[in-house]
Amino acid sequence: MARPKRARHRGRGEGSVYPLTRRWTTKAGQIRKKCFWIAATPGEDGKEFSAATAEEARQKRDDYLVANGKPVPRDKRLAPVTVREFAKEFLANRKLYRRAATHTGYEKDLRLHILPYIGDLVISELTDEHVRAMYLTLATKCSASRCNRIHRTISVMLNYALELKRIRHSPLATIKQDRPRYKRPPIHPLNETQVAAAIEASKGHRLGAIIPLAIDSGARQGELFALQWDDVDLERGVIVIRQQVREDGGHAQLANLKSDESNRNVDITRETVAALRRRKTVALKEGLGDCTLVFPGELGSLLYKSNFLRKVWDPIRLEAKIPTVKFHTLRHTCAILLLIANTHPKIVQQRLGHASIVITMDTYASWLPNLQASAAEAMSQVFGRALQKVRKGKAA
Repeated sequence: MARPKRARHRGRGEGSVYPLTRRWTTKAGQIRKKCFWIAATPGEDGKEFSAATAEEARQKRDDYLVANGKPVPRDKRLAPVTVREFAKEFLANRKLYRRAATHTGYEKDLRLHILPYIGDLVISELTDEHVRAMYLTLATKCSASRCNRIHRTISVMLNYALELKRIRHSPLATIKQDRPRYKRPPIHPLNETQVAAAIEASKGHRLGAIIPLAIDSGARQGELFALQWDDVDLERGVIVIRQQVREDGGHAQLANLKSDESNRNVDITRETVAALRRRKTVALKEGLGDCTLVFPGELGSLLYKSNFLRKVWDPIRLEAKIPTVKFHTLRHTCAILLLIANTHPKIVQQRLGHASIVITMDTYASWLPNLQASAAEAMSQVFGRALQKVRKGKAA
């Protein structure tokens, strides 16, 4: 068999990637040939990787180098686009984010935390060392949750660069151990005494009905702000959650929920229905009888989070003598009280509007220490039944 013949010239910018042609003569005397590509690692003792195309061979070589923590040769065919220049293209692609708030978060992370450190680097030459050094610096200036969001932003951007072939590999692939870690803080729900105190303290406030409704339904703050009277059936005791209020650039606006799974009908208690009836009476006295919102601002406009916390939640919380907790704690309280009362997790998931029951269980399973004991008891019963069948079989 003839030795493969190496091409005399390499293509411009190909580096250590070159074509080879293998020729041989069959027993019948016919000359055959096969063309393929070789990508070699740097150095005299470099490894060679073959494939049908130059792109496939180069990818095999680069994957090997990345896996072994070695630098990847620069591909001269890639345009010298900086991270800052590519970030503009990334933010302009609306398909990468469904919500305006997501775009705002990406833009803020890039402008304040990413571009000041790596913005002037050519994106095709960005290495794991560059990103690792940026993370180490940010860890001294930002919270763990912020660092985790920054990592998510740069990860989405680099994945987009991979799709467009602006980079040959993502530098994040080799820093999995050094990526920012964030552990969700423990949940501290209200106990039954605090729930009763909060509901009692809410009765004297114009928007006080939002407290029992939040605890009862487990709805998110923005979902409660967007609730309209057309979505409330006081006779049947059911509310329909289908929208939310989002703040973007200092402006509040109605928006659809994040996913279809979040749209839901929620049955509410008689006590919550009574609170909503009182709210309707107060609305008439305020001259807001024609307002479609259940919980509007004083002039009938959408509620803003800062105003709500300052004028509604904090005064009610202080009157009920509840420690400083977020309003979102009422949502956690709803979920935990239902689970402790042996409500099926699937029902809790649907009530909260979680996209998956996995989210529900990952968030609240730590509050159910009896689950493992219940599982052990159930398995013990299975073993008992199985052993009885075996014994009966042997006796027969």
